Amino acid sequence: MAAPAGWTATPRPGRSKDAAAAACRTSHDAALNTFAGFRIPAMLRTLRFVGFLIVHTVIALIGTAIVEHVIWRLVPAHSVVGILWKECILSATCAALIGFGVWKIWPNSAAKWVWVLPALWFSFHSRTVLVAPPSFFVITVPFVRAASYSTGAYISSLLIS
Repeated sequence: MAAPAGWTATPRPGRSKDAAAAACRTSHDAALNTFAGFRIPAMLRTLRFVGFLIVHTVIALIGTAIVEHVIWRLVPAHSVVGILWKECILSATCAALIGFGVWKIWPNSAAKWVWVLPALWFSFHSRTVLVAPPSFFVITVPFVRAASYSTGAYISSLLIS
């Protein structure tokens, strides 16, 4: 097989022209598989993981809210503390069950790492939770849901494998 245009295929001593052409193709393919020093397949794997992480985070936060809304009226709460406990318990339970079920249907390692983004959100805004109680639902609840979702996915991964 001939070398690509502009490439010289001079064989080294003891190698044939075909081996030299294969060496040129290999170095050319290696050059195509890198961009700014990064291997493209690794970059695509990273982008894929980040995309799945975002999808699983949306499932953990929005899916839990949808399931929890159905159950919310069945459990009465008569005080602010009761509402907060009800929110925490229902969020944790629903998110863990959703994470468990999603892992069985769609096993993806990103499901076990969903807790990271809300944990960063929680760590940057943890002071405002103590000052303004309405921020509990914006900062703490997403962290509880994501951590429970990841725990459910992790338990499911242990039981299935």
